[in-house]
Amino acid sequence: LALAPSTSQAPGAAALRIAARGASWVEVQDASGRMLLSRTVQPGEALTLDGALPLRVKVGNAAVTELSFRGQPVRLDTRDNVARLELQ
Repeated sequence: LALAPSTSQAPGAAALRIAARGASWVEVQDASGRMLLSRTVQPGEALTLDGALPLRVKVGNAAVTELSFRGQPVRLDTRDNVARLELQ
């Protein structure tokens, strides 16, 4: 588990980057069900997580949250401003 401010990733890293423009609640579980993150991400905060794939992600207040996975932006499809997705 790596929880750190945003830094450049090694080539091929399966990292999930989370950046918040406003307060948002984020939960990330790895393939074994281990909780990698479950808390409010504060405005201006950026986190990078690594874990066994697939990663299951839930984002509350998705409108102010940006995700990227393996360096590519992730589209957040929401229902009631909550996004639920699985990254492989």
